[in-house]
Amino acid sequence: MLTPDTPFQVVASQQREVERLIADGLLEPLLPGVVGPIGCSERLDARLASVVLALPERVLGRAAVAQAAAAWVWCGGAPPGVVDVAVPPGRSVPRLPFLAPHQRRMPPQDVALLPSLGASVQVTTPTRTLVDLLRLLPEAPGTAAAARLAAVRGVTPDGVAACLDRMPRARGVPRARVLAAALVFAPTGELASTDELASAGG
Repeated sequence: MLTPDTPFQVVASQQREVERLIADGLLEPLLPGVVGPIGCSERLDARLASVVLALPERVLGRAAVAQAAAAWVWCGGAPPGVVDVAVPPGRSVPRLPFLAPHQRRMPPQDVALLPSLGASVQVTTPTRTLVDLLRLLPEAPGTAAAARLAAVRGVTPDGVAACLDRMPRARGVPRARVLAAALVFAPTGELASTDELASAGG
């Protein structure tokens, strides 16, 4: 099979060939059921395209990519095997083996709307993603992922504190405050991941 230069969804008839190309170092797994050429996961546009390809339209329209999956969208790294999404209370999304929905109220300032492949992808902002990782993940992986987000332009100690102030009764807030105090944030104006993050906000 010809290997495209952008992420694509794997169909059943391609599975064995795709596995061979991954073993040969020509393709890399992205999100469940989505692969792309080696190195494409370093680009924000490719990671967003992977989200559009992996998630049904009903999920994209109702939920925001969150937690470890959102951290991957913003910063790259190892792709998540499970895609966490934040769903407003009272709404539902299809049950999928790789989808982890969380009923969660999400203020508008905590969600970024990013265009990709003719669709709009809702992703928790780098600041909100950092806060959720510190609140909800075990300390070691949560802190490691949060440290990468702390290096993204627009993520500041004041922004993290304000985000935590908006959820005083949420689980893990006191722990997140303690862990956030130990993070090293990027100096103003520094970009620590990709240039594309500059226009995505905090």
